[in-house]
Amino acid sequence: MSAMKVDIAWSPTEPNRFITVGTDIQLYEIEELKEGVTKPSGICISEYSTANNIATSSDHQYLKCFSWYPKPDHPLLLAVGMANGRVILESLDSVSSRDAEIAGRELVPKQSRACNCVSWNPTEANILLSGLDKYR
Repeated sequence: MSAMKVDIAWSPTEPNRFITVGTDIQLYEIEELKEGVTKPSGICISEYSTANNIATSSDHQYLKCFSWYPKPDHPLLLAVGMANGRVILESLDSVSSRDAEIAGRELVPKQSRACNCVSWNPTEANILLSGLDKYR
């Protein structure tokens, strides 16, 4: 029996948020347990805190890699690399329209090759790197 691979990444701008990436992308926020609460609402991660799921994106069937936007002006923006080489800009912020103009954009390579790595430049965040397979 094979186990599903799940990646975890902490937010580069908000220390109480992280995502898990498996068959879907799930955003969690860590909250301290309140005094007297016997049954926490989220996943208990310690005796003092829980992780609550605040957003889920399951639109990506062939997800291979991802990178979180490194600046605080778009705290819930991800670049998602796909098996067909496309890189999709995904926003987990369903409430705000801050990412509306860039979320959902697809960056398509000239040849269809698997995207193995995607990474934002940490200082010039308008630069995005994608690493593709050498051969089709």
